[in-house]
Amino acid sequence: MALVGSFVPAEEAEIGAVDAIFTRIHSCESISLGLSTFMIDLNQVAKAVNNATAQSLVLIDEFGKGTNTVDGLALLAAVLRHWLARGPTCPHIFVATNFLSLVQLQLLPQGPLVQYLTMETCEDGNDLVFFYQVCEGVAKASHASHTAAQAGLPDKLVARGKEVMRSKCATTSTSELPSIPSPTGPGSRSTGFLTFISPSLPHSPYSSHLLACS
Repeated sequence: MALVGSFVPAEEAEIGAVDAIFTRIHSCESISLGLSTFMIDLNQVAKAVNNATAQSLVLIDEFGKGTNTVDGLALLAAVLRHWLARGPTCPHIFVATNFLSLVQLQLLPQGPLVQYLTMETCEDGNDLVFFYQVCEGVAKASHASHTAAQAGLPDKLVARGKEVMRSKCATTSTSELPSIPSPTGPGSRSTGFLTFISPSLPHSPYSSHLLACS
């Protein structure tokens, strides 16, 4: 952000030059080109996979949503594992996703290259309060019902969605999930999560404290 003149939301940051910035952020279908949203997403990610170097910055937001859940999750995991396999030459990657199964199914190897972060929130009765602070850990829920209610979906439909979610969660075992810290404190929760991948080399232009929000 600093390289393009933007404000950096950090108390302290070590910033160096990057040779390229690759993004998969927001796509719209193109009728004129005959490309679906998912195809445009794939083109963006393919460009990053084929061209990103150890000094590149890769920003991926919600990749894999344009197809069925299993295929989208598999593609996201495959792309990230491809970069992780490069070790010291892995680019600097920020991935925002709601695919909690990426962690629950242990689709990424655990190691010093990967750091999991989430946005801290708090449930105050029926309200969801956002603290707008990044903390270490992985979200346990997407809070889709809160979002649906705020969007104006009828209460009856939101309640039914919660029933289906609870019945599905009741049949899912979480006893073998990897041990990853979650936000702590009275009533603290989290939503979505961010994966930060960096080789953390001495010449690396980014440090983990770049993520510390003031």
